[in-house]
Amino acid sequence: MTTYYLYEIQGHKVGATMQWEVRTRANINKYGIEPILIETMEGPNEPEYWQLVGDREWELADEKNYPRGQHYRHAREQRLEMNNRGASKGGLVGGVVTRDNGSLLVAAKLGGKATRTTTFEIAEEIRSKYVPQKYTQGMLAKEYNLSLYTVINIVKNRSYKEA
Repeated sequence: MTTYYLYEIQGHKVGATMQWEVRTRANINKYGIEPILIETMEGPNEPEYWQLVGDREWELADEKNYPRGQHYRHAREQRLEMNNRGASKGGLVGGVVTRDNGSLLVAAKLGGKATRTTTFEIAEEIRSKYVPQKYTQGMLAKEYNLSLYTVINIVKNRSYKEA
């Protein structure tokens, strides 16, 4: 059985997660306030139960007058699909980014497992190179061998931001 946590970020949203501690830290970093645990649900880690969790999350959002975010089931299925493609752990696909004479190279695979090696320096390079409709997030994702989601989060200062 898996525990699902339904929480509120006051003034912002209602959310659901299986990783309470990780999500709490992420929400504190993003919103500057600690989430409030509303309720927990116990059930299998399967799409049918994710549907129930997402439906309850939307009910709570409606009750508290927050906009509905992406449905929990859809978010979990998207994450699962990304992991199956190897785009987990910061978005690096099957290798390590290293420096060689100022250019980034993809080194040998580490057992086929994605490894998070993006640094603050690389994130700053990505931010400085990004020019909407000219040097796009997709182009940067390919250049740095990162997932598009990772580059979007870097460009929007959601991740790899200096304290």
